[in-house]
Amino acid sequence: MTPIPNPRSVRLHFTTIIRNNTMKKFIAMWDNTGLECILNVTKHEQDIEMWEKRKVWNTLKGDRFDEPKPILPLNSMVIRARANSQRHYEIYLFNSSIGERDIRNLFEDEPQIIVNWIRKNGIKYFSERVKTKDVVIV
Repeated sequence: MTPIPNPRSVRLHFTTIIRNNTMKKFIAMWDNTGLECILNVTKHEQDIEMWEKRKVWNTLKGDRFDEPKPILPLNSMVIRARANSQRHYEIYLFNSSIGERDIRNLFEDEPQIIVNWIRKNGIKYFSERVKTKDVVIV
């Protein structure tokens, strides 16, 4: 089983990669049957920032603020992957200049190409990937 890296060190490394505003951060989760989910982390960060602003303004106005804070379901994804180990899940964090819809289309049209690209350019967060060995038939 692959050990899970420290989330703080992953986040620091993940955010230092971004220098260009056109790049977006994503988390992709797939298994041996295909793409399970893709999360736009950049959009999620914007949602958290807006939530924090609304909370501050409501607090300053003296209004009650009961809206729950948006959370990134990364821990739930890892729990799902560990509970279904027969599906050999992989979770990667990566940056891309293309959008979420285009990434989904790539997973449908050319899944091996996009998976290889993410493995090469992304950060492995969790993997139970099965590596096949070459078999020589004599």
